[in-house]
Amino acid sequence: VYTTKERFRTRGGITEADFWPKVLKIYPQSKSSAVFTDFGSEYFFQGLLCALLGDFQEVVGIEIDEESFEKSVQLAKHLVNKAETENKFISNIMLIRGDFLKHDAVANIIARSTIVYANNVVFGHETNIALATMWRNSLPADAVIVVFDETAMLSSGEERHSRHDGKVDWASKGQSIETRVSWQDLHSYVIHFWRVSKKKTKK
Repeated sequence: VYTTKERFRTRGGITEADFWPKVLKIYPQSKSSAVFTDFGSEYFFQGLLCALLGDFQEVVGIEIDEESFEKSVQLAKHLVNKAETENKFISNIMLIRGDFLKHDAVANIIARSTIVYANNVVFGHETNIALATMWRNSLPADAVIVVFDETAMLSSGEERHSRHDGKVDWASKGQSIETRVSWQDLHSYVIHFWRVSKKKTKK
C-alpha cells in the first residue's frame, strides 16, 4: 500500500475491470465521433482498455516521461496486432510524448475529446488549475471530465461561484463514485465526474 503521493510507484491507475463500462452506461458515446483522452497517461492502461470497448473512435494518451511513453507504445502495438489477428475491433490509438500544458497538438485534441481523464492526484495545484483552464477553453459542450482531485475545477474560469456551492460557470458536477486503484489495496478511492455545459462561457 502506497500513499497518494507515491502512487506513481505502481504506475498508478484504476484497477476495477468494469469501471469504464460503468462510466459509458452513465455517459453513452457516439461511436462515430467519440474520443477518449488521458492526460499524464503513463503506460496508457486506461486508454488501451477503452480502445477495446467499441465506444470510441479514437483514444489518445499524453505522457511526458520517456520510459513510460515508450512502454505505452510497445503495449499499444501489441494490442493492435492482437486485435487485428483475432479480427476484433480496436479504436484508433494516438500516443503523444510531451508536456500536455505546452504541446502544440493538445488544444486540437481537447477540442474533439468527448471524455477526458486525469489521474491528477500528484500533478500539483498549479498544474491542475492550468489543465482545468485548458479544458474550460477548448472542450466541446457535453464533454465528460473524470478526475480524482476536483479542487482545481472550482478554481478554473473567470467567473467563479462560491466554492461552497460546488459550481463553476462552464461545467456542472456529476456524481462521485468509488473505484479500486493500484496504490491502495485496502480501500476504494473516490473519483469525480464533471460535464461541460451546453452553453459554456468562452473567454
